Amino acid sequence: MEDSEQYIRMKTAFYTKMDALIKSKNINHQIFTKDGYLSMIAKVEHAKGLKYGKTPADYSRLKKFDILEIDGVKRLVSPFFCSSTQSGNKTSGGIRMFVYLDEIFDILHATHFKVGHKRRSTMLIEVSQFKNITREMVQVYLNICEFCIEKDASKTKEKEPTISCIDFIEMPRDEHGHYVILLHIDVKTKFVLLKPLKNCDLLEVTRALLDIFTIFGPPDVLQGNTEDKVEVLEESKTKITHLLNNWMDSNKTLEWSEGVKFVQYMKNKEYYKILTKSAGEAMFGNRFGRTIERKRTSEATDQGDADKERETCPAVGEPSSETVDIQIEEDQAANVAKRIKVEPEPCSSNVIIIQKTEPLGNEDDPETLSSW
Repeated sequence: MEDSEQYIRMKTAFYTKMDALIKSKNINHQIFTKDGYLSMIAKVEHAKGLKYGKTPADYSRLKKFDILEIDGVKRLVSPFFCSSTQSGNKTSGGIRMFVYLDEIFDILHATHFKVGHKRRSTMLIEVSQFKNITREMVQVYLNICEFCIEKDASKTKEKEPTISCIDFIEMPRDEHGHYVILLHIDVKTKFVLLKPLKNCDLLEVTRALLDIFTIFGPPDVLQGNTEDKVEVLEESKTKITHLLNNWMDSNKTLEWSEGVKFVQYMKNKEYYKILTKSAGEAMFGNRFGRTIERKRTSEATDQGDADKERETCPAVGEPSSETVDIQIEEDQAANVAKRIKVEPEPCSSNVIIIQKTEPLGNEDDPETLSSW
């Protein structure tokens, strides 16, 4: 059921705009008040009743209007013969009725609901039977229809333009010949893409950008180090340089170009308070980096390895014939056999008894070594 308050609001807004529209028209407009409409019917009837002595005003009214009783009510209509051919023959047109101002809103309102809130072209076809409902009136109604306004607001929300910035980070030339990093950053998501370059000429930069745009699509706006974006770029450049230096220190290398991809990954994993997520998650819409499922898989693998170790560990008291070779340093090998037999204790014990299996000089002196 329609909200009566909404109906009243829309009707009030419609006639407020219609008053302004009427004031902008000249005096010959065909927008009638109810009293003016009834007065025009009377004048037309009078003119039609005159056989002689018609005034120019009477002829003008008879040319524009006729009277037809519709549902027991007298209505102004356009004359039945409303157009002429080039030869002068009149052609009959459909009946088009005039309505007065107080009726217009309800007609437009009912028609608009009937056609399912469709737009102006559909509305104009539906109200074409009304002679004095114009395109302007239909547009005034559509502009105040609250349902259409809400629908348009949800559908026609302008998509924020994608804005990307590019800049360059100078680096010492490495063995591969790279000496600069192309920094590409999506301003909205803070997602960065890094490309090591051997020079900054147009062809090299274009190729690097082409690699980016063919994967992520070209932005609506591509900016350089402009004044309004300098803060975003400088912050990213500082962070990237810091991460890259840390990577080189950790890997003990000066080949910084080999670490660019790793730094790119670390930077895009970084959490941004303003986004309440990482740049990677903001760009792709899902978790960026190591996921819970992968973590569980890793834990399951570790557990499986532990189970496998338990299976290979002999039971308590069960002798094992497995032998191992132990490499002993030369200064400790004088009194120890090179071939020894392992006799494990229970798995919970951290001590493994290593018992000699071959004579070590004096057989009367048994020797037991405890280790591990």
